[in-house]
Amino acid sequence: MEITPSLLEIPGAPLPEENPLPMFRSRQHDLDIASNGTLSQQELDGLGKHGGFRVLPYGMQDRYTRQRSMRQYPAIVMENDKLRAVFLPQFGGRLYSLYSKEHGQELLFKNPVFQPANLAIRNAWFSGGVEWNVGQLGHAYHTCDDVYFAKCQANGETFLRMYDYVRTTGLFWQIDFHLPEGSSFLYAHVRIINDGKQAQPLYWWTNTAVPEQGARIFSGSENIIYIDPKSLVKEGQPHGYGHGIMPTLSRMPGVDISYPEAFDYTSEYFFQNTSDDPSPWEASVYPQGVSFLERSTQPLKTRKMFCWGQHSGGRNWQDHLAEPGKGAYVEIQAGLTPTQSHGADLPAHREISFTQAFGSFDASALRDGIWQESCAKIQHLADQVLPPQVIQALHQDYAAMADVPCGTLLHKGHGWGALEAMRREICREPGIPAQLTFEREGTKEEEPWLALLEGKKLPPILPGQLPRSWMADPAWRALLQKAIEQDPQNPAGLIYLGVLEFENENDQAARTLWEMANEIQPTVIALRCLALALERDGQEQAALAAMGEAFRLEEENTVPVTREYFAMLQKAGRFQEMWELYTSLPESVSQDERVMILASAAALELGQEDFLEQVYRHTFAVIREGENQLCEIWFRHQAMKAARNQEGADLEALTQQMRQTLTPPKTIDYRLAQA
Repeated sequence: MEITPSLLEIPGAPLPEENPLPMFRSRQHDLDIASNGTLSQQELDGLGKHGGFRVLPYGMQDRYTRQRSMRQYPAIVMENDKLRAVFLPQFGGRLYSLYSKEHGQELLFKNPVFQPANLAIRNAWFSGGVEWNVGQLGHAYHTCDDVYFAKCQANGETFLRMYDYVRTTGLFWQIDFHLPEGSSFLYAHVRIINDGKQAQPLYWWTNTAVPEQGARIFSGSENIIYIDPKSLVKEGQPHGYGHGIMPTLSRMPGVDISYPEAFDYTSEYFFQNTSDDPSPWEASVYPQGVSFLERSTQPLKTRKMFCWGQHSGGRNWQDHLAEPGKGAYVEIQAGLTPTQSHGADLPAHREISFTQAFGSFDASALRDGIWQESCAKIQHLADQVLPPQVIQALHQDYAAMADVPCGTLLHKGHGWGALEAMRREICREPGIPAQLTFEREGTKEEEPWLALLEGKKLPPILPGQLPRSWMADPAWRALLQKAIEQDPQNPAGLIYLGVLEFENENDQAARTLWEMANEIQPTVIALRCLALALERDGQEQAALAAMGEAFRLEEENTVPVTREYFAMLQKAGRFQEMWELYTSLPESVSQDERVMILASAAALELGQEDFLEQVYRHTFAVIREGENQLCEIWFRHQAMKAARNQEGADLEALTQQMRQTLTPPKTIDYRLAQA
């Protein structure tokens, strides 16, 4: 078995610097998730828990386009005589490819391009391979970011370790990849560690993309929780769920839903495997050749199927994430809770671990037939190919190696874990997990926090400057308070502490800190944060005034502040002001796709039809999963044009008619379901 650094060369879009503005967590920590009345009380427990938006201290990765060129990406290759695995350390350690040398076949959906799209917690996400999601509902904070990789050795075996530090909750996680000689399966030993004094939200879902064409999905339970398609139509509406029995749903009578290609909407369902299943599994089985098998130890018991569906929005999404006609995939996922919308906790000073296996077997002869009967036969075959007792024994072996220190670093992630280790040492707290090696980067992002740890003055924040990093952990509060005391005329400490306090829901304290900072010297960042605090307090006019002041204070209008100012103007219905500002913006800002989308609302109200037609022709990169704003503008626009020829026309009724009878241009139609 060999582990070697390599390069992957494919067409890719650049991922520019992240948005510097702090995006504060939702005050609704738990989501309101609907049930159609068929979920049991056990299935309802934990539904929506910890699901509210939370991203700080991470920044949003929300500026990219669809302009691709050939690029080289660092890769790490792990291979034996039967499998070749390719990991992308710059993109969350994504397992980009798993190639079977035995069968001469790629086992995963391998995306031919790197094309970011707006689907992750931090916005940027791409399809394909195996993604490792930890920390928060959604595609992980690190999914388009660097993580650490190291080559390790124990008991005469060389293995690969991927790891990082979750800055929102303080959890540490590691995945030790093992590929024994002669093995047809790649093993991933996952370990999530809470070494803190308080329980923290626990979230884990392994997201595996496999080819869609011909796929039929099986797992160890016929009981599923499925998503209600009615909850997908309206943007911003909480998802709804129901309980079903494979392989049919009342929504699709007579249709076998184990075939993902049967869905006419974007769909997902979760196999409710039980805690006494010795080795939960999921398989994607094809008419010919090898099929994909994933199985694990407990407690990773739930399995999921996700597909984009055969409707226009779903097909557009698959093309959007790859290349036209080359993006068809289905996801088979594995998680710790009944659905991804269920929350759990990891108690203080506790950890959780499990082992997953990824490989192939030939189950094509068992693919068709009654689902329950085929499923039982496929499980029997899976037990022969990879017996539960084998993966359980390997789990014990790999758990014994999990405390081995990192060996040779193959790829460096960010320096936040190193700064946390330094903070703990200074504050005389227990150190971070000894088996993980973190190094400082020496970047501008680290500069203010390193200054705090070294007892130096914070670098000043200039009036038009947008700082590049933040801290939200209350453990940094005392260090910031000390810096403010030592340098009271420097607004930087007040601004940083205000962000920390607002993220931790000490709203009045944060507002006072930002007001104090502005009294010393007005800055774009303090005014912008104050605007959000005022808006959250219901003072919309004062919020708009503060955001307008921040917008005008910038020497050159930046995209992040313009986006937020326009969103406030739109909410206030000040469309004429929006449009006048839009037409005065420099092209570098006016051509930003999110600014264009916001300006479209003003254009609709003011009859700027030439602009709207240009927008409809533009191929957007930043449309959010589930976002229907441009489709709704298009439907309204069509209704307004039709109303010109109908005296006394009901515009609302006409708009609803357009929703039901017309299909928006492909460039803007990314609906998950159609009305």
